Amino acid sequence: MSGKQLRLPKKRRSIVIIPWRVDVPQERYSYMNWLICAGLIVFFILQVSVGIEENIDSEPDAEIVSLTKQRQGKPDMSDEEFTKLVNERLLERQKRSKVWPYVLSGFTLKGLFGHMWLHGGIVHLLGNMLFLWVFGNAVSAKIGNIIYLPIYLFVGIAAAVSHLLFVGGSMIGASGAIYGIVGMYLVFFYENDITCYFTFTFLYWKEFTVSSIWIILYFLVFDILGAVLNLTGTQLGVAYFAHLGGFAAGFLIAIVMLKTGMVKMERYEKSLLQAWADKRNPPEEDLSGYGSFARELREDNTRTESSSVLEQKKPLPEPIRLPDFPLPSSPPIRANELNTKGDCTELIRFVCSCGKNIKVPKKFAGKKGKCPRCQNKILIPFE
Repeated sequence: MSGKQLRLPKKRRSIVIIPWRVDVPQERYSYMNWLICAGLIVFFILQVSVGIEENIDSEPDAEIVSLTKQRQGKPDMSDEEFTKLVNERLLERQKRSKVWPYVLSGFTLKGLFGHMWLHGGIVHLLGNMLFLWVFGNAVSAKIGNIIYLPIYLFVGIAAAVSHLLFVGGSMIGASGAIYGIVGMYLVFFYENDITCYFTFTFLYWKEFTVSSIWIILYFLVFDILGAVLNLTGTQLGVAYFAHLGGFAAGFLIAIVMLKTGMVKMERYEKSLLQAWADKRNPPEEDLSGYGSFARELREDNTRTESSSVLEQKKPLPEPIRLPDFPLPSSPPIRANELNTKGDCTELIRFVCSCGKNIKVPKKFAGKKGKCPRCQNKILIPFE
């Protein structure tokens, strides 16, 4: 996922980490994100049809071949001079294209809105669409389809402004907007798992699962390093400041939406703000070993106890005979029973039908709860 700048061909990285899917329950379909993905494909087809070529990663055209031959006759020409000459020729050629007004090259409305729908090649497009699909579906389902589109456009513009202010130069690509969506995802779902593929030279593939925060930080580290190199004058062909600007915009928007109540976290979810609050004011009970499942049991039974207290304040009913009032089959689970310290060392581990691994203290065997992933009712087995 990268915003593209004019550049010469470079060696591709042989080690790649590819996000594939996230462990985020979705209560609605992400129609708007699907439409944006479809729009990226449509605009790329239109872009190709008018002949714009943002980079020269593919087979070199006649103009590049001609410049290369000219350089062979000028042995004194340095690599920097040759790169500058090629970029100037490419820029002149693209300015004659009908699509050029929509390339980000200054503070113009067409460029600010249009650059995020253009791409430098099929690989550039597919890489951006993969990230948008993985992270965008979760965010769109969380905040709602109607507000998702204006937020997507806003973080894309914020990414463009960041690029123009810190680096400048022409740029196309949706990666700045997508990084904004990734920033929102980090606030909402930082502890949710993400399944990725690790590949070496695309011959060796390995699947692994890790918390989302570590994968996002992994990509952010490279963007920060790239941005620092850009400030030193090194041109790597990637709009790193667009990535960072979009990410910061999305991160802040997500915080504002949580603070204002526009978005509310479910009981089985935990945002980055909630994690920060727990760190500043640690809860009395230690539920770290059991995740959201134990937290849900605690909250359910706390409400049960609160209801019992309210019922005790009502006028007592007339006494009835004991046989007419059947006793409950099992006592309710109390909140203090969820304390993981002491005798709760033995755990029951089982797998929900959706594939989620669950572990709970053995004392809750035979009780009912909800799966933190699919939200279906489950019965805790005895072994």
